[in-house]
Amino acid sequence: MSNIIARLTNKTVKFCFKLFFDEYINIHLKKQTARSYFSFWKNHIRPHIGDKIINQVVLSDIEGLHLKLKSTPTTANRVLSLLSKFFSWCKKKGFVSDHLSLPSNLVRYQENRVLRFLSQKQMRDIWEAIARLENLGKLNPIPAAALKLLILTGARKNEILALRWSDLDLDNSRITLKESKTGFKTIYLSQQAIDIINSLNKSGDFIFPSKSASGHLFDLQWQWNSVLKEANLPGRWRIHDLRHGFASTAVNSGGSLSFIGFLLGHKRASTTERYAHVAENPAQALLDKVCQIITSK
Repeated sequence: MSNIIARLTNKTVKFCFKLFFDEYINIHLKKQTARSYFSFWKNHIRPHIGDKIINQVVLSDIEGLHLKLKSTPTTANRVLSLLSKFFSWCKKKGFVSDHLSLPSNLVRYQENRVLRFLSQKQMRDIWEAIARLENLGKLNPIPAAALKLLILTGARKNEILALRWSDLDLDNSRITLKESKTGFKTIYLSQQAIDIINSLNKSGDFIFPSKSASGHLFDLQWQWNSVLKEANLPGRWRIHDLRHGFASTAVNSGGSLSFIGFLLGHKRASTTERYAHVAENPAQALLDKVCQIITSK
């Protein structure tokens, strides 16, 4: 073991991280998780310690990175967790000495997660903004179609962007994913969603192709920013908020939590229950419905 450590003393964090991805992450973890980890590595870890010799990394290097990301506590904690996994793996492989297991001892930031919901009007404003930008030639039809499908399905971003034509079962109005965040998943399609898919040119394996390494659209951030600006929606709305907006719209349309969870692909009822409070005055709606039933002829 000492010979291995000696042989890798001059290797950089970048070199060891490549092995970590090749031999562990890309083999044992889901593709979506691997993509998230790669993003943390590329955007945060590599610029900070990527060129350092692996056995010269010290706790202050990790603390410095964690502190640098304090304005985004969730990202800071995820980066710290990834580093903890990385150094534990390196230790098992004999690449580093024991002192580099220290990231697991650092205190994580408190994550104040607040679910924000786009209102029905805001969802409609976003839909109309996409149409306007597309008609003006300011938004390419492919990312426009991807954003529309996110609105109409409540699916997660990567579930839509990585869609293959072979995933479609349009005769039964559905998409079947062999792998998603929650495993096997079915995404149900309205006729509007089917029409959008049918409007796209079938070229290659992916419904939303691109020249990226993955072969499909990977990010819609600048298009999303343009849509928010066109819709005059201030604040830090995320693409993922379309999923929450879909759910809140379903709740306010009288949908049961069990059916909403079914459409969203939730495996546990408790995951869907967080949407229960978003109905706009459900007691008043129930009262009006009861009175209507009693008084109607």
